[in-house]
Amino acid sequence: MAKVFLSFLGTSDYLHCTYYRDSQDSEVENVRFVQEATICFCCTDWGLKDRILIFTTGEASKKNWANNGHIDHKTGRRPIRIGLNDCLSKSKLPCPVIQVEIPEGKNESEIWEIFNIVFASLEREDEVVFDITHAFRSIPMLAIVILNYAKVMKNVTLSGVYYGAFEVLGNLNEARNIPVEERRVPIYDLTAFNQLLDWSMAIDRFVKAGDASLIHALARGGLKQILTESKGKDRDAAAIRDIGRTLESFCATMATCREAEISPIAGKLKSQMRQCENTDLLPPFQPLFRLLREKIEPFEGDSLSDGIAAANWCLEHNLIQQGATILREIVITYLIFLMEGDIKDSREREIAAAAINIAFNSLFGKELEKSEEYNSEMIEAYRTICNRQPDLVKIWGPLAQLRNDLNHAGYVKHAKGSAAFSKQLPSLINSVQTQIGDINGGQ
Repeated sequence: MAKVFLSFLGTSDYLHCTYYRDSQDSEVENVRFVQEATICFCCTDWGLKDRILIFTTGEASKKNWANNGHIDHKTGRRPIRIGLNDCLSKSKLPCPVIQVEIPEGKNESEIWEIFNIVFASLEREDEVVFDITHAFRSIPMLAIVILNYAKVMKNVTLSGVYYGAFEVLGNLNEARNIPVEERRVPIYDLTAFNQLLDWSMAIDRFVKAGDASLIHALARGGLKQILTESKGKDRDAAAIRDIGRTLESFCATMATCREAEISPIAGKLKSQMRQCENTDLLPPFQPLFRLLREKIEPFEGDSLSDGIAAANWCLEHNLIQQGATILREIVITYLIFLMEGDIKDSREREIAAAAINIAFNSLFGKELEKSEEYNSEMIEAYRTICNRQPDLVKIWGPLAQLRNDLNHAGYVKHAKGSAAFSKQLPSLINSVQTQIGDINGGQ
């Protein structure tokens, strides 16, 4: 993995200034180019495998990469101006500086050419620092698009985005009238905006696909960009990391049909979400975390209602097989609750399933042979419960058939087409929810 500084050079006749950042704790005095300052802040400890890329158009190369590129329109002479190439050479940087020529970007074809040139200059797993100050026309937006594309295609990371706010000095003529020693220009750290984009994509994936892996990865990484400057920053970062871990566990619980773990993990997650309400998130991040909390609201801490919520969650996130499996197990759990049995006892669950299966078939005049492996008294006890739940028994048959068709990969009689499952499962969830309600309502 290499570190890469990326910046675009403009064509203006830049003035010498002092650039500073971090509440003026760090500054670089009397330089023409903001790149000199941001490179000083970010790149002095880099190595030979790292690189500094300066993208220049033909005009920018003549005016500001090379020396003495500007013309005084009053005198027609070329004033002495040291170009960025020589400025950086004198800095004796520990990594190579590479000039990359790009077109002007005056039409769509040239914009695509810029896209290809910048993308080709990045290698797999590069860690990029981007100085956006002198990017012109559509280049800032284009560069962000390229970098996000490179995140996907080359696993590139964007570790810093910086902008030198020369406009605090006024326009160019106003700035010229300010003594050099008083031209102080802040460099703003805009990395939080990139983090906002990453978090937006991660939360969108969780909301739409039920995948928390990106949230977990972001929560493990640097969090200072999404938190305000506060004394409790370490505590707040730890709270967000906890949410990231628990969200991934929650999604794994759904994907692997751990029905018994749904209520505990959802309860833990809601508790952590409440703690996160007190963290000092930057304002744009607060609605994103509210969206996370809203997705967990249907889970109320009751194993039956949470099972229904889980089946709905799976349906919403296209986990059809998991939704059908969890829904079947919720019916079994409900029957065991009514019998005041042990919902975690695997043999008791088998007996309950056998009993409701017998009850369903008896609706059609079919009597199944009672297996000797089951206690006949328990079977009869469960059948009594089932007979008190005729509407639930009627649901059981279609639900069991749906689940078996899914779990046996369609190798059953009367196998359904793939599109049928997402159409049938919603009505089964609604029917089971109507029959079960919560445990008190069921009794």
